[in-house]
Parts: sequence; C-alpha cells; structure tokens
Amino acid sequence: MAMFAVGKGVMVAPEYVSKQYEMWKDFVPKASKIFIIGVKVHEVDKHIWKVLGESKVWLAYFGFPAEKSEFDTWKDNHKKKNAYFYEEDFESSINTIKKRMNIK
Repeated sequence: MAMFAVGKGVMVAPEYVSKQYEMWKDFVPKASKIFIIGVKVHEVDKHIWKVLGESKVWLAYFGFPAEKSEFDTWKDNHKKKNAYFYEEDFESSINTIKKRMNIK
C-alpha cells in the first residue's frame, strides 16, 4: 500500500509496483463484483478510480455519511449504474458482502 500524491513518484520497488498495477488493470474488468472498504474516493488518483469508473463491474463502496457525496460525484462522472454506497463500517460490511456473494 502507498499513499498517493499528485506528482509523487514511486520511491520503493517501482518495478514491483508497476507489475502490481498492471495486474490490477487486468483484474478489474474480469471481476464480477468489487467491494471497497477503507479507501476514500479521490478522483485524481486515476490509477484506481478511473480504472474502476471505466469498468462494467458491479461495485459496492462502504463508507461513512461524509463520503457519500464524493462517491456519488465519482459515480455520476463515470455514468456508473451499478455502483452502490453502503453506509457501513468494516465490521458491519462483512454481512453485506456475505449476502452479495451468497456466502452463509
């Protein structure tokens, strides 16, 4: 995990990070569902949010009330019809994920 800042280069293991990013870009379009917990919507962080926005994958975002407007803006900017905001913390998100994945 790394902290993103506009213009900041990858300082540690750039080849490894680049390979991980390529794997991420390959994985997203193949996924049937993606669940996001603990990652704030930050649209300038395009290597995450543009990739997700351009995908057709069903997406669930778990966050707090203050995060909903940023999520909705991102969703609208990418015309995502299958992205959903859940006002839940990590602990309560587990049950929602289980239901969505049909896990008992």
